[in-house]
Amino acid sequence: MLTRHEALYRAWSGMMLLHSMKRITSFSATRRITVRSLRRMVQRIRGVGLFACCAVWLLLVLSSIPSATAQQNIVILLDDSGSMHETLRSNSRMRKMDAAKSAITTVLQQVPPDAQVGLAVLNGQNGPWVIPLGPLDTQKAVAAVKRIKASGGTPLGEHMKVAADALLEARQKQRYGTFKLLIITDGEANDGDLVERYLPDIQSRGIVVDAIGVDMPGQHSLATRTSSYRRADDPESLKKAISDVMAETTSDAGDAGQSDFELLQPLPPEVATAALTALSDVRNEPIAGNAAANSRVENRPPASNTPASGNPAPPARRDDDGGKGRLLFIGLIFGFLIFRFVTKLGKR
Repeated sequence: MLTRHEALYRAWSGMMLLHSMKRITSFSATRRITVRSLRRMVQRIRGVGLFACCAVWLLLVLSSIPSATAQQNIVILLDDSGSMHETLRSNSRMRKMDAAKSAITTVLQQVPPDAQVGLAVLNGQNGPWVIPLGPLDTQKAVAAVKRIKASGGTPLGEHMKVAADALLEARQKQRYGTFKLLIITDGEANDGDLVERYLPDIQSRGIVVDAIGVDMPGQHSLATRTSSYRRADDPESLKKAISDVMAETTSDAGDAGQSDFELLQPLPPEVATAALTALSDVRNEPIAGNAAANSRVENRPPASNTPASGNPAPPARRDDDGGKGRLLFIGLIFGFLIFRFVTKLGKR
């Protein structure tokens, strides 16, 4: 027979066991419900999780691609030969060079802030570059233009190569934009053979060449061979001619990206792909020249390293392509791990 104390102990133990089992059962049931609900929830959001991973990857890819904004790049090649010291036929008190410098300084103050502008001359004592091709410091640029003097010959051909090489170097870095060479001259070149040699090569690279004839009795030989030719026989017409060329360049820069892709939209995918490949396959190596011409302009400063003041500037910043590559790689790994985690959680 069980004593009263043993019976009470066993009864208490049984009650505690039943209570514990009930709690365990309730916890298990709750857990099963939670797991089932979690599985259903995970199954529903697996697609969303995959979409989120793809979105993260796409954002990282887009952030690693340079901006495709079309940028305006123009080099003004100014004839500073001795004949530019002569007065205008329409105004005996105004010299050709003074009219050109006045027009250029006015236009430079209207250049868009994101434009890359350069100014080269044919007989510079410190090299051809008065304003190296790059972002424009208007105050320094205007001061540099005012110091230009007219003297010497007209070696136009070799300096067309110098200007074109600077534009090609800029395009190699940007890969997108408009690139224009504006020639302002009052006479024919002394090195016409080099003009004949370089002009077709320059134009074949996609560089637009425009010319302005300053107070010339007849048309320049470039009149029928450049994208545009304008006569300027007085200060106002010269200012308008330069302004019109700059305005055309700005308009081209604003419409370049949209017009290219609008033209490709109606094409079949394989044709559009081939067209895009052809458009992006441009030659940016320097224009082929001879050693004699190159040696005469070998002191040309780098396009973006020397400001108009003549003082050396720090080297141009290079894009950190390695850093972007590492960021893209880490993003891909991170997205892959998130996807695997969501997928495994849904299979539990």
